[in-house]
Amino acid sequence: MLSLKKKNYLQNTTNVRAGLIVSAESPMVLQIIGLGSCIAIAFYSQELTFGSFAHVMLPSKFGAKTPEMKGKYADTAIPELLSVFKKKKIKIKDIKVKLVGGSSMFSSTSKDKNNIATRNINAIKKIIKESNLSISSEHLGGSRGRSVYFHLDTGKIQIFYGGNLIKEI
Repeated sequence: MLSLKKKNYLQNTTNVRAGLIVSAESPMVLQIIGLGSCIAIAFYSQELTFGSFAHVMLPSKFGAKTPEMKGKYADTAIPELLSVFKKKKIKIKDIKVKLVGGSSMFSSTSKDKNNIATRNINAIKKIIKESNLSISSEHLGGSRGRSVYFHLDTGKIQIFYGGNLIKEI
């Protein structure tokens, strides 16, 4: 396993805080630290080495106190990501979609089908399907938080638990 400290992942790195969407191009790296029940949605264009990362906290903006934070809700984040890619004239078929997160962080909720992590996963997958997108890879569920690094030069996402690289999608 690689340690986060063994490579300089922080050079050209932008943090994507909860509820936000960040778009950039190579050589940037978009990161989310401490992803629990939230889900990171990555849209990527290999041709343009351009990507967007949404840090989604909740399935729906219904009844929300902060509906202007489009990245906070699955039902606003995905249309916003699509809008960014349409403005760059990237076709839906050329968008690679990757999902990471959705951990049930507390053992008492891990088997509850109505927990926020499960609701987030279900909402996002439904909206992606309705948007005629397909998921190229995912790392969802579990009971541990993750940190993720989205490398826009390659489109790869590195997933870390406790500072150790455990998977690349």
